Amino acid sequence: MRATSNMYGALPDGTVPDKSNSIGCRAVAVPGALAGESLLQSRFGTMSLKELMLPAIRYAEGGFGVSRALNDVMTRANEKLKRFASSAEIFLRDSAPYVIGERIVLKDLAETLKHISDDGIDVFYKGEIGDAIVEDVQRNGGILTKRDLSAYEPRVIAPLYSKYRGFDVATAPPPFGGLALLEVLHILEMFDVSEMGHNTAESLKLLSEAMRLAYEDKVRYLGDPRFTKVPLRRLLSMKHTRLLSEKICSGVMEGLSTDPIHGDSTTHLTAVDAEGNVVAMTETIECYFGSGVTVPNTGILLNDEMHDFDPRPRRANSVRGGKQPLSNQTPTIVSDRKGLVLGLGSAGGTRIISATVQAVSNFLDHGLDVSQALSAPRIHYEGGTVHVEGRIPREAEMALSATGRKVNLRGDFDIYFGGVHAVSRAPFGAGLCGAADPRRDGASAGF
Repeated sequence: MRATSNMYGALPDGTVPDKSNSIGCRAVAVPGALAGESLLQSRFGTMSLKELMLPAIRYAEGGFGVSRALNDVMTRANEKLKRFASSAEIFLRDSAPYVIGERIVLKDLAETLKHISDDGIDVFYKGEIGDAIVEDVQRNGGILTKRDLSAYEPRVIAPLYSKYRGFDVATAPPPFGGLALLEVLHILEMFDVSEMGHNTAESLKLLSEAMRLAYEDKVRYLGDPRFTKVPLRRLLSMKHTRLLSEKICSGVMEGLSTDPIHGDSTTHLTAVDAEGNVVAMTETIECYFGSGVTVPNTGILLNDEMHDFDPRPRRANSVRGGKQPLSNQTPTIVSDRKGLVLGLGSAGGTRIISATVQAVSNFLDHGLDVSQALSAPRIHYEGGTVHVEGRIPREAEMALSATGRKVNLRGDFDIYFGGVHAVSRAPFGAGLCGAADPRRDGASAGF
């Protein structure tokens, strides 16, 4: 509640010179994941919280092998982790990242999880664990208070619903990324994407421009709807879709507005049970290793969710006490009268939206199976640049350059392009298919 719109001294382009909105205790927002998970369990769960926490406790206590992706993000966050002794002690070995295959053990976190499992989540939000969090944050210049923790309550809000190619699409409402996803899909629906072909020059030019226009609307309008008026009906209307489509057809390219860079530390899971219930669930601590701060003797790594705000004042997503920041999280469920068609979501900051859109289009427009839809090469538009993953045809890359955009060619299966995890109805309705993005950690399994 003590947060203010000018607390970070941002430059006109949204840069915070001292990075205090992403590193250290001033970057920490109220941790909401535990409260949200507990609410889901109480309303829809068939197991107790104690049962549900057992696997996490087991992995924290017994350790787990460091994967290629975890080694990669440890390497990227190495300097940040070294700034905080309690984090370096856990996540680094002799000031260096753990090597691939090495086992990492989280003993303090295991004890904290046991405490929550035994005594309930109030020990985190209103008890001694919360006290330890607040004390450490305030001692190191942060603004989180006991009242912020004790007063926190998760909110249940209705999804956004729309149609794409005759299928029902449910996705995350503001301040999340579903609006931009639907805007891109609405634009694509105005064109015969299937006839254009998969990842052809024509289809990728269309896709990059659709992303550009939807992202510009996101920056201009999207924020916490309790504080910012988001013109949902207009942005999702056929009139607006036609206007954007006409801009693409006419080659109009004005407006290259961008929002400040967002983090990459999101994770997503999709689950379907025997009764056909579907959960698409995305969580985040924002940047890799969040704020970099681990509360001593707890193993709790604190988020840098303040980084999801625009640090500049007088904007839709500016900082304000009690406000929820804009997030690119875009869990999505596609269905028809028979039930699930595709449930999915992604990690990857601003690439969450573009990765999810491309997975949906690959599956519905181009007939790829769910594994192919996730592993196919991607593009991403941001700030006047089209980022192109390896395996994109050379002629398509050249065609994107010809539009006047800067094109950045990146590696193949690049972690930059997100990490989609999905479950689909199998062909001909015979069961389910699951797939995990090869760019990041993850696996699909049936039980």
